[in-house]
Amino acid sequence: MSPEEYCKKKTLKSGTSFYYSFLFLDQDQKVAISALYSICRILDDIADNSKNIDISLSKLNWWKHEIDQTFKFKASHPATKCLQNYIKIFKFNPEYFFFLIEGMEMDLQNFRYNSFKQLEDYCFKVAGTVGMLSSSIFRCEESIIKSYAIKLALSLQLINILRDINEDLNLGRFYYPQDELKKFNLSESDFKKKFEKKESLKSFLLFQINRIENIYKESQILLPNSCKENQISSIIMGKIYIKILKKIKKNPMVTLTKKIHISPLSKVFISISSFFTN
Repeated sequence: MSPEEYCKKKTLKSGTSFYYSFLFLDQDQKVAISALYSICRILDDIADNSKNIDISLSKLNWWKHEIDQTFKFKASHPATKCLQNYIKIFKFNPEYFFFLIEGMEMDLQNFRYNSFKQLEDYCFKVAGTVGMLSSSIFRCEESIIKSYAIKLALSLQLINILRDINEDLNLGRFYYPQDELKKFNLSESDFKKKFEKKESLKSFLLFQINRIENIYKESQILLPNSCKENQISSIIMGKIYIKILKKIKKNPMVTLTKKIHISPLSKVFISISSFFTN
């Protein structure tokens, strides 16, 4: 199996919204972004499927070395072998990969966040970095697109946190800022009990939803008209996630018991309609 086939198979297997967002990319872009997604997926799996923190941290250290080698054009993993073919074409910044790995290390340590500023920093590492790397693939100049890409990635990562509350609690993770919990007279344990403080929990979740909506709207204002055509994939991704957010908003408490999805058909419809309306 070639490196390109490996990345394509990994992306298709995931069934992720990521796949639907790059249906309209050219061939080089599709291969490059599937390589990027594959690396993200591998790193995420190391953090999510950890049974031994020391072993997982060791794996992430291996990936730091592998990224370093990749930018010296000496990659050994199929995903990085694929990616290195596009380093010069898309001018990837290696720093973003190292920030991404730092974010995974934070997950392994079950980090807690005292403030939204701390959470925002985490979101940049695990999502903003991917937004910036993706923008390189979409052929957008970093100086022009950076504010939009980081703000959009923040909104999408916050949606991920919202819809993964139950799953993350089972992994020993909790992302919501401690100072915001206090304002609503809540603690992490209240999310595990789920319904003992129903009204407070619902108000807290609606507060998070409203903030996400505002951050997403801000990102759209920051998207330059000159970049809209190149950014069609990020536009599609944003609309898919906002559709998920609207579904959660109808009944916020449901996210405490299950992960909310939208159908593949909805994703296809959003992708096609976005292509013809932007």
